[in-house]
Amino acid sequence: MSQAQAPGDDGGSTSLGDLGIGWLSDSGDLLQSFASQPRAFIIGAVLTTVIDGLFDIAISAVDLVLLILGGSRPLSSPATEEFLGVADVPFLIARTLISTGRRVVLTAGGIVTDLASDLAALPEPLPALLAPAIVVALLVIARVAGERLLRIALDLIPGAGGLL
Repeated sequence: MSQAQAPGDDGGSTSLGDLGIGWLSDSGDLLQSFASQPRAFIIGAVLTTVIDGLFDIAISAVDLVLLILGGSRPLSSPATEEFLGVADVPFLIARTLISTGRRVVLTAGGIVTDLASDLAALPEPLPALLAPAIVVALLVIARVAGERLLRIALDLIPGAGGLL
C-alpha cells in the first residue's frame, strides 16, 4: 500500500517554512545554543551589552578629549556656536602678537615720517646735521627693541629659548 509521492517530497515530513514560521529556522542556532547552555548564553548576552556600554563610554571620553584639545572648528570658520581647543591657543597668541606688531610698526613708521617732515621744515644747516644722528638713534632703538621682542617670542615657544 504505497502511495505515490510528489517529486521533492521526502515522505510526509513538514518543514518549518510550510508552517509559516520560517524565521524560526533562521534563528535555530541561537535557540539551540540557549537550550544547551542557558547560563553561558545569558552571561554572553549580558557581557555583550556591558562591553558595548564600555565602548560607548570610551568613545565619548576620546571625543571629549579631542574637543578639548582640538576644538570643534578651524579658526577660519565664521560659525559662532563652536569651541576653540587648547591647540588653538598658540595660534591665537601668534595672531594677536602679529597684529599688535603690525600696528606698532605702522605707528613707528608714522612717527618717523612725521619726524622727517618736521626736520625738513627746519632752517637749512640743521637738517643736514641732525638727520644722521636721528637715523642712528632710530636704528639703535629698533635693534634693542627687536632683540628683546625676539627673545620674548622665543621664550614663548617651548624649547626655543636656548636658540639665542
